[in-house]
Amino acid sequence: MLHGWVYLHVIVDCCTREICGWTLDVRTRATEAICCVEAAFIDRQVRPGVLTLGTNNGRSSPRETSAGTSPLVE
Repeated sequence: MLHGWVYLHVIVDCCTREICGWTLDVRTRATEAICCVEAAFIDRQVRPGVLTLGTNNGRSSPRETSAGTSPLVE
């Protein structure tokens, strides 16, 4: 049996506070996070151009956010 770290990526709808998607992986890179978001899009049947993505870069306070939000473009 192997022991080690795994990373949980969770996509949360901030309005409804629902978990829209999640993945569990042995790595945490942009590729894994993007796959999690794409899987949530497919599962929720989100139309292109109607979603805004945001991040706080792991910080607890929104006012510390440097990235802000950006519209999803497909």
